[in-house]
This record gives sequence, C-alpha cells and structure tokens, in this order.
Amino acid sequence: MKILFIFHEYNHTGATIVLYRNILWLKNNGIEPYLLITGHGSLENDIRKLGKSYNWHYEDDIIDTSTLFGRIRRKIRKNFPKPKRYKKVLFEQLNNEKFDLIYANTICSSVYIKELGFLNKPVIWHLHELELAINLLGREHLDIHDQVNCFIANSNATKSNLIKSHNIDGNKIIVHYPCINITDIQLKKDDKFDIVKALSLPDDSFIIGTSGTVFSQKGSDAFFMLIRIIEEIFPNNNFHYIWVGHNWIKFETDRDIELTGLKNKITFTGNLGNPVPYYQSFDVFLSLSKQESFGLAAVEVSLLEKPIVFFDKTEGLSEIFSDKTGGEIPYLNLNVMANKLIELYKNPDLRKSLGKEARNIGEKFDENIIMPELLKTITNIKNRSRKDAE
Repeated sequence: MKILFIFHEYNHTGATIVLYRNILWLKNNGIEPYLLITGHGSLENDIRKLGKSYNWHYEDDIIDTSTLFGRIRRKIRKNFPKPKRYKKVLFEQLNNEKFDLIYANTICSSVYIKELGFLNKPVIWHLHELELAINLLGREHLDIHDQVNCFIANSNATKSNLIKSHNIDGNKIIVHYPCINITDIQLKKDDKFDIVKALSLPDDSFIIGTSGTVFSQKGSDAFFMLIRIIEEIFPNNNFHYIWVGHNWIKFETDRDIELTGLKNKITFTGNLGNPVPYYQSFDVFLSLSKQESFGLAAVEVSLLEKPIVFFDKTEGLSEIFSDKTGGEIPYLNLNVMANKLIELYKNPDLRKSLGKEARNIGEKFDENIIMPELLKTITNIKNRSRKDAE
C-alpha cells in the first residue's frame, strides 16, 4: 500500500515523533511510505530516510544562500523548474505515483490536504490538538473537514472536542493513542548520575523534571511560581528543576531566572534528540500543562518508574494517569502541588510504589499493542474508498 505522509513540523516535538514512529512500524509491516516535505528541523534527515520524499517548496526557496555551499547549490540548480512552474511539476509527479491514500499529521496540515484534493485519494487526518492549541493555531484549519475520510484522534478528549466544538461527525473519528517501543526506554542505573555530574549538581540532588515546548500553555509561568512556593515553605532544599524541550520564550525565562535568583536551581535543556537520559535523572515527572491531549513525555517517563504529577481538568492526562500513579492536583493549585512534591521527596517508598504503578500504565502504550489496530484502520479506509469507487 502506497501512502503519502504529510508532516508540518520537523523538530523533536510530540506529534512529529508520534508520526515518525508510526511510519517506522508501518514500513516494517507492508506499507510503502512517501513523504511530502514541507519544512526543516532536527528530525528532517531521519524523516527523509523513511521513504521517497517530495519537496513542497521550490528548491531555491529553501537553500541557505548565506553560505558558499548554498550559493554553489543554487548555481547547480539553475536549470531547475522555475518557481511559477514548480507546483505544476510537483503535482504531476505526485499524481503519477498513484498513491492509495494520504495521511496528514496535525491541524496545520490543512493547507496541504486542500491543495492535494486533485489527487482524489482518501484522506486520513491525525489530530493531536485540543481547543487551546486549535485556537492558537487557527480554528479555520478545520474548515476543510468535509474533505477528510477519517480522523485519527490521539485521545478520547481530542475526539470529544472535535465533535463538541467543531461539529465533526463522530462516526468519522477513531481514537488511536500514541505508542512507544518500550524496549527503547529502559532503566539504566548510571544515567541519573551522568546527568547530575554533567550539570555539576550534588550527588543527592532531588530532580523534578518536565518536558515540552516552553510557553504559557505548558505552564511556563506556573513553573516559576511553583518553585518560589517550594523555596518558601521548604527552604534549604536540594531540589533541582529540569525542563526538557525547545524554549520558545528564552528571553522571558532568562529574565525570570535573573529576577527570582533561581539560576542555580533550574536547567532548560533545549531541544534534545534523545531526552531519555534526562528523563532517567528525574525523581518525579511534573506536568504543568493547562491542557494536554495525551502527554507523550509523561508516558515515556512512566516507563522509567517515575511518579507523574499533573493538574486535573487537563483532559488527556487524566485519561491515563491518576493519584495512583503520582498526583492529580486540583487545577492550577500550586500550593497543593508544592506539598505533593515535598511529600514525594520525603517518602522514597511512596515514590517507588507510585512509579511502579505509572509503569504499569505506560506499558499499555507499547507499539505492538496499538499499531496493529492503526494499520487495520488504514486498511479499512483504503478498502472502503475502493469499494465506493466501484
């Protein structure tokens, strides 16, 4: 089966990682992947290796001519189709591939779904966004929902929101949770101390970690407020806070660190190709998200037997985790959250038991459990479309 996959993001972010892993599994199980490349990022080279790729943009537009190498490449490509003809040539190439279906990822792929309508192929649209993200990225993306044969929702929360807030037919939406190859995430005794040493922290540091792009929806303001509360009610502690992920608001967080005097308490790692060693260093995983459709990082960390502490009413996380796996804190109640973290610090046995419960939950998201069901959905959409055409 030939499938054209569309990414809109090429960095190590949740939705991109989910699709990348899905394609790896599908490729090993009979799917022939093709890639429509619409941008650049740290995961781009790995994505291109998945299969034959087509560039959405005219090649000259994406060559960095600030370097000598880039200028040489541009000269070599002087006979490349001119910009005004590029889309025509691209569309002819795509049409000649005779794909069985199109699989688009995230709400931001709407423009590509719309323009590729001429291919007249069934469309599967994999959505990961809840309402805060949808409003941030643009509600108008979902105006094309009639062009979509099947929506893959990454959680029941995502499905419910598409029905309730956007009047999408629930019969067209199928929930498939993101998955993980759990053999890729294993406990390693020395990982914590490797990170502790790399950050020049005391050996007995208690590390509270979180993950995700740093901005308000992920709780960047609450992060600093929470730390201030902990410092006030539990001074002279050995806590250190690590945030794994791209920092969209570095100027703001740098200022917050300076004004709060917390420079020696906080580490922002930036985007990491392999965050697992940092996850292993955590004693507790903390989510400050205001709304989370799934929580891929939390599931990954749970496999390392770390307690998961998060706010209730954030939807997707509450589908998966609970007080039995860490702590489900009243929404934005930072005092309760601070006391929960201090309790977990003081009670290693409690941390251990909650971590084991968290791992039991995380193991349910193994790719060998979830991916066969996704493949079945893809096959059904293809067969249904073929039958409708006959």
